[in-house]
Amino acid sequence: NDTTITSLVAENISPLPQSRNKRRKNDIDQPSMPALASMLLSDPLVVRLLLYKVLNAMRNDIMRNKDTPANHKTVPSVMQMLYIVQISAQLCAKRGRIYVIPDVGFTANSKSDSEDKDNSISDSYLILRKYAPLVTKLMLDAEIDKRFSIGGDFHNHLPPTRSETNAEEWTGTTSSSNLLLCLVQGALVPLLQPGASNEQSLLIQLPRFFTVIREVSGGNMVNEKPFFVSLSQTILKHKHKLPHSVRDLIVKNWLEWFEPLDGTSSMTSAVHLTFIQLLNEWSSFGN
Repeated sequence: NDTTITSLVAENISPLPQSRNKRRKNDIDQPSMPALASMLLSDPLVVRLLLYKVLNAMRNDIMRNKDTPANHKTVPSVMQMLYIVQISAQLCAKRGRIYVIPDVGFTANSKSDSEDKDNSISDSYLILRKYAPLVTKLMLDAEIDKRFSIGGDFHNHLPPTRSETNAEEWTGTTSSSNLLLCLVQGALVPLLQPGASNEQSLLIQLPRFFTVIREVSGGNMVNEKPFFVSLSQTILKHKHKLPHSVRDLIVKNWLEWFEPLDGTSSMTSAVHLTFIQLLNEWSSFGN
């Protein structure tokens, strides 16, 4: 009743609890823009465009101007983007809490300066200064072989004396990034395009590239599916016109890729699957 309410005093009423601001949830993952950017760069189409940019510059600019990749205006920057692609998985795993910008490779960075330094940063100098010029040299030797072979403009001249590919020049590349292997593979595939070379020059060019690929990959090629698919599609463009000597040379080296160094089976790997598909297509052409 009303008398009960009017008879209440301060001691009969408990104060309200103190108000507090609402806490923000700390477990909400905020998107990391650097991690998202590295994911976009690692898209297969973007990677192919970046590799094409580097190889095209080596073929059309560096070789013609007798220059080096380090002096080119775009090659170091594009290669730096490819370094970011290689570490994109680690960046995404860290959820953007740690972000590393790989070095371009203009100056030598000693690994002893920091024990926690990422390998891709220290390897960038070797790739840009040492191994990228060797890739350009491979492409230049392939062009010289074509010009001195039958049908070339220097066919009637005495070919220059050149030594075989020195595997020691590529020693230590297995500890570097996969970028170097992609560059060598990307330089090989265009040589097998119809009309890009001939049987005489291919028999000289292919062993040179296969030797470098074996050294750079460390003998582990079983899971290089993008390379195998590109190589097989390029080979099949010849249909039944592929010379048997070139075909046998490709098959011989392809079979060597079946044996990984770790001794695991390659029956379910990309090297076996793509090779069987290539044999099936060849059989339809009568090869």
